[in-house]
Amino acid sequence: MKYSRIIVKILITLMTIYYAYVPASADLNESHLLNPAWAPHSRVHLVWFLVFTATTAVIVLYLVWFRDETVIPALIGLGFNSGFIVAYLTASSYGGSLSDSVESAASAGVPINLMENATLGIVFIMIILFQAGRGALRTAKKPSMAISK
Repeated sequence: MKYSRIIVKILITLMTIYYAYVPASADLNESHLLNPAWAPHSRVHLVWFLVFTATTAVIVLYLVWFRDETVIPALIGLGFNSGFIVAYLTASSYGGSLSDSVESAASAGVPINLMENATLGIVFIMIILFQAGRGALRTAKKPSMAISK
């Protein structure tokens, strides 16, 4: 296996662990899931989303390390990060916010979580383009529909 392929797989792995588990660690506390001001129905949606994200991350890691797939996992990661950016860009239309506090962590006036998700999204795009340049999109393995006995 070429070093560039290993680097891509390691990048996808690290970014997948980040987008799946860092937000969960921030959401499983009094500011989100255990916040008494949150409607019970909202809490159910949060748990549903966190379980879906963690389960998807396990599937992505399986695809990367056991199926030698990188394009689909990068597209899935890009979907997660794009979702965050869309939520940020449309927050004013539904009364949303990136932080419950007035003083949100920011660098150069840009919220840290927005910078993190934008950076991950850019790296996922670079991986997809890199793989496309190598012909990975044309030569991807087609899934077998055969049932093994």
